[in-house]
Amino acid sequence: YFYKRLLGYNDKTVHLSELIRDGQITRDEALARLDDEELMTEEVIKTCCSKTGMDLDELNEIFKNYKPT
Repeated sequence: YFYKRLLGYNDKTVHLSELIRDGQITRDEALARLDDEELMTEEVIKTCCSKTGMDLDELNEIFKNYKPT
């Protein structure tokens, strides 16, 4: 979730890109897998945040204001 919010991609994206370059899957197959595998409901994210003592709204505000240096 952090990587996706901050960078726009995550480890799954990188792995699928490698599979495309290697000819193991097509770009369309990779996009379909991303739709299926990256689905993380807000409820799951809220649960993870609450278990670590974080507030999702505060976290999203940090992401919104983040400026890479």
